[in-house]
Amino acid sequence: MSNDPKVAVESFLKECGLKMTNYIQFGEKLDIEPFYCIVEAEKL
Repeated sequence: MSNDPKVAVESFLKECGLKMTNYIQFGEKLDIEPFYCIVEAEKL
C-alpha cells in the first residue's frame, strides 16, 4: 500500500469513472500489514 492508501484508492476510482463515497480501513490501529479497506463508490 502507499503511504496514504485512501488517496491511492480515490485516485484509482477516479481513473475508473467512479467517486469514493465511503472508506473504512482495517488494521491501522493494530500496526499490522496488509491493511484492508472497504470502499463505497458511485458512478460519475
